[in-house]
Amino acid sequence: MQFTERSGTDPAKRPIREIVGIEPQLNQRWSTRRIHINTRRGELAIQFQHDHGRPPTPVEALHLNEAAAVLGGRGRRRGDGADGAGTAC
Repeated sequence: MQFTERSGTDPAKRPIREIVGIEPQLNQRWSTRRIHINTRRGELAIQFQHDHGRPPTPVEALHLNEAAAVLGGRGRRRGDGADGAGTAC
């Protein structure tokens, strides 16, 4: 596996490295998924605070992050392998 620095980035920031041969559209898809996860995490945190009357503790926030990753994946299943086996979320 080889890495290369992404072109067209801010030279004042840390370089972004990408795997050689990965299509830019795939990278964009992962970035889009991250946006959905972050949005869902915020929604879950708001709901938690509404339900409990306080913000989540760091451990609770970690659990919310994990839930957002599962729920933010828009129907993806955890544990999917090459054979498609997994548990529904």
